[in-house]
Amino acid sequence: MEKIYNSEQKKIIRNYGIDVLRIIAMFFVTIGHLVGWGGIIESAGQMSVEYEAAQMLKIISLCSINCFGFISGYVGYGKKLNVKKLFLLWIQVVFWLLVITGVMKIFFPITITREKMIMMFFPIVSQTYWYITAYFIIMFFAPVMNWLINKIGKLFIIAYVISLICVSVILTTSGNNAVWLMICYCGGALIKKYDKYIDAMPRIGIGGYMGCIMVTWGGAVLG
Repeated sequence: MEKIYNSEQKKIIRNYGIDVLRIIAMFFVTIGHLVGWGGIIESAGQMSVEYEAAQMLKIISLCSINCFGFISGYVGYGKKLNVKKLFLLWIQVVFWLLVITGVMKIFFPITITREKMIMMFFPIVSQTYWYITAYFIIMFFAPVMNWLINKIGKLFIIAYVISLICVSVILTTSGNNAVWLMICYCGGALIKKYDKYIDAMPRIGIGGYMGCIMVTWGGAVLG
């Protein structure tokens, strides 16, 4: 939860914009998995209306993981590493993994082995849930990234843009890795640092998002 200080009311209030973005990102994650892993694109006929609609939904939802990375940077910038919060997150992940795995063990006993049950207790190192593994890596490097952004300032923006381009070209993935999420974290931290100087930030974000959708969709059509 992100809180901000309201100078007019002279009190700390909740940043509901971050909550809304989290909800949208979770919705996009669901859509992306349904369309991609759910087999909707594969079941639709090539070049059909259904196929193009499914492709568009997939493209629209590609930014979901990026949103969580930016949120982590925006919320985490200027704050110290909260070890207790990370430990509680680990407990939550283990709990739900055990619950879900237990249900799977009841209905699909063959697919759940003893080794898999043991690995449920180590979701970070086993990469059972890849985002949690990447998130803990980001939190480990967060103090360093925050320090660099705070000390280097605007020069870091140049380094960030270069890194963004290089990593995008090298990885060419949807962002399912810690390296890309660290790039997103830095982007969110930069927005947190300079957003008060940029009145047009919402318009820039929405315009950039729509532009990326059209470019990605155009590449998919031409490809």
